[in-house]
Amino acid sequence: MLEIGYVVFPGFGVMTFGAMSVFEAANTALGRTHYEVQLLSEAGGPVRSSIGIVVQTADLDKMEALRPKTVIAGHKIPENDDDPRIIGETRQYLRDFDRLNAATATARELYDAMLALYPDRANPGSLWGGANKAKPSASAPE
Repeated sequence: MLEIGYVVFPGFGVMTFGAMSVFEAANTALGRTHYEVQLLSEAGGPVRSSIGIVVQTADLDKMEALRPKTVIAGHKIPENDDDPRIIGETRQYLRDFDRLNAATATARELYDAMLALYPDRANPGSLWGGANKAKPSASAPE
């Protein structure tokens, strides 16, 4: 059996469920459970989607304990590899976001501070969404 983990964050898009259904459909077609799909989050526990659906998650430690050979990021630069080190990189990104959230006053300041640390992230729109969720305020950056 192959274990598949989807990492979600508060405010995640419900399209995640569509991606997960591919594995459920494969299980149905195979007539057995070949893929076990689990939702994961940084700390585990309940996580609310962008439309208010609350899902239960396991923490990232569970994924690390599986010692995966491949970890695929949902928002990544296509040329980047799928090395499991991205679990730690994701944790660091979240720690930096929390630290800078406490040190800034507006969504724009938080967004700019994170971009200064991570100028090459694949999807700055997701960062803007997170900054705006943490500090509801202004218009989108240009």
